[in-house]
Amino acid sequence: MGEFLAVLTAIAFAFGTVLQQKGTMSTRAGEKDPRFLIEILHEPVWLAGLIFQIVGWVLQAVALDRASLVVVQSLVSLSLVIALPLGVWLTGQLVGRREVVGAVLTLAEPSIPVRGRGRSRALQRSRWCLFSPPSETVS
Repeated sequence: MGEFLAVLTAIAFAFGTVLQQKGTMSTRAGEKDPRFLIEILHEPVWLAGLIFQIVGWVLQAVALDRASLVVVQSLVSLSLVIALPLGVWLTGQLVGRREVVGAVLTLAEPSIPVRGRGRSRALQRSRWCLFSPPSETVS
């Protein structure tokens, strides 16, 4: 059940990130303009992205209650891969070779073995976390 919730978390984070990107792109004020924050807070698409992010955080908390940190974070990192086609579809962004290579490496990441030498299991888990990519990205 925790694994399923982690995948739902990845989907929620991906939708949230892309919707917030779309909402940000539709504002007239530049990012250094003081009116920028006011404008994005009035963008329904950006607010929908915020709701998806909040849902993702709640789902992630429940997933962490039901599965290990290593499993949940590895699956949540899939939000990076899920966001690529969503970004193409919703914002028209271009996906180049660098993004595809990053997506492939993100998919391969859970299979990278990390071993501690004669150390505790907690240290092995913390080393694994160093190899896990962040759970969301800003384009």
